[in-house]
Amino acid sequence: MRNIGQIISQKGFKMSKYICDNCGNIDFYENTINKVFNINEKLSLVENIPVLLCSHCQEPNLTIETTEHIRRLLNPTCNGNRVTPV
Repeated sequence: MRNIGQIISQKGFKMSKYICDNCGNIDFYENTINKVFNINEKLSLVENIPVLLCSHCQEPNLTIETTEHIRRLLNPTCNGNRVTPV
């Protein structure tokens, strides 16, 4: 998902600030997913990840903030994370 900032069309309508990398759609809706990450041969399940789902192809897209939060959760030096080993 590319963040293109807010675009104002020639007619003055405000458009989405994201473009789906998979299909090019600009309409998204909020949802949550569960995802298993493989970090150094260790599987970890992260649940209820907030995503923007493309309304056309259903591709889940994570914001930069969500991606950074997951990175900190999965950092092995981080204590008190809410990650379930699989």
